[in-house]
Amino acid sequence: MISLQRVLQTLALVFSIVGFFQTTFAGERAWSVEYLNSRQAEWDKLVGPKIQIEGRIRLQGKGQLRFVKCDLVFYGNETQLRPLTNQRFVEVTGQFQKTAGKMTFKIERIEAIPSDLEQTESRLRNLGNPSPPELYEIGEWAAERARFYNDPELAKKARSMFTNGVNLEWRALTASEGEERIALAHKAREFQFPDDQRMELIHEGYRILWQRILKSEKQDLSDLIPLIARLADDLPGSTQQIVPFQPDLKQRYEKDPVTVYRESPEEKRKQLHRLFYASVVLLPIISEAAKDGQNGNLIANRIERAIPEEEKLAEQYRAAKRSWRLRHIETATRQEVVQLANEFHSHQLPEMARKALEAWLVAREDRLRDDGSVGLLQLAEDYLTLLQEQSKSVALLREAYKIDPSFKDVIHRLESLGYTLNRGLWTKNDSKKKLTDPFETDTSRGLAIGITESDLRKIIPAKPESISRVITSLKIIEIWSYGPAGATPLVIRLERSGRSEARVVAIGDDQ
Repeated sequence: MISLQRVLQTLALVFSIVGFFQTTFAGERAWSVEYLNSRQAEWDKLVGPKIQIEGRIRLQGKGQLRFVKCDLVFYGNETQLRPLTNQRFVEVTGQFQKTAGKMTFKIERIEAIPSDLEQTESRLRNLGNPSPPELYEIGEWAAERARFYNDPELAKKARSMFTNGVNLEWRALTASEGEERIALAHKAREFQFPDDQRMELIHEGYRILWQRILKSEKQDLSDLIPLIARLADDLPGSTQQIVPFQPDLKQRYEKDPVTVYRESPEEKRKQLHRLFYASVVLLPIISEAAKDGQNGNLIANRIERAIPEEEKLAEQYRAAKRSWRLRHIETATRQEVVQLANEFHSHQLPEMARKALEAWLVAREDRLRDDGSVGLLQLAEDYLTLLQEQSKSVALLREAYKIDPSFKDVIHRLESLGYTLNRGLWTKNDSKKKLTDPFETDTSRGLAIGITESDLRKIIPAKPESISRVITSLKIIEIWSYGPAGATPLVIRLERSGRSEARVVAIGDDQ
């Protein structure tokens, strides 16, 4: 007993065959060899009805004909086949037949037909001005035939139709349609659209999305997160660091990105991808920058982590932070103002370093004066060590002495600077020798320019009466003063850089 499932399967097969014949005959279209091969398992069920088959002749003679890429043997008579000796593309009408258990095809009629390339061009001419969908339809037919027959000429024709179709769609897009351009570019990949043009389409689409964000009255920077991820995926080289950016290329690209991109070769485009990506990544960072520069260092650090190539941009924000610190110098600590001055020095801005130190000292002067001679002594030390202004320092020390003549620290400091108390006035001893030239030596004491601090301590075991220290961005300077109060001091200057041991660079004594 035949099962119901078997009956249904048989009926489905019959209906599919009948339906195919009805569709084929109604459209007056012949079977292609490719389709014929796909139905090979059903050839024995197709005996009877007339069928049209078209293809490319591979072999003919002795009443036989073979199609390219087809194992089925077609039989006809010489009268039918002889006129087609120089033809490659034919269409046959006939019937399947089974002889000695083998399927063959009996030809009733045969005629030459246009080549696949000629058919393609004919269909295009008949359409006049084909639309993109029509171009894609004809192109897909030609591409399928080209793949089956391995026909490079036909494949080239198919690609040209795909290219024309994409270009038509591209030109039809409005200036604001960014996502549509990106979608078209992804579709164009399936059509083997030229990759350089496809990348232009993608780049143009993302530029439109970017400009839309920039021009939005209420910028929603959360939109940048998915945009950044998409750029990383679709624009090769966008996440690869380039050190440094080429200033000329960057300037031209920012001025006219679409034109510059179109005119650039592939390798140069990777740099443009990076420039574009950097602009998008930097926007949310820069948007958090304080207008007065207060968080400039924070912004600079974020820029350097995200886009290391933008070192100059990061430095602009650090400069803004230094300017902010200078404007608020009165609240800075000594360590902070020295650090700021050193930063100015490292950027070859000595005048700004001095301005910072002077502003800080002026801001502290009133408060230190309120502390009397102790405050004035501290202020005098600051002027001497930070600005090397000895005259200002001495004036403050003299003022401190007037307030408290018994303050020994003030007396020792004035003496260490070569001043002597005469009739209540502190005056410079004219007989005092100036610090010697770094190339001179004082052999009478066993001292010499260039000896180390360790050697100096061995030669003069006694501790200095006072030590003054000046710290610059390049070195540390110390002034050691020997001798009891009221006597003419021996003054020795030492300098050191980095972690090296200090060395004597000048010797001066009052004899």
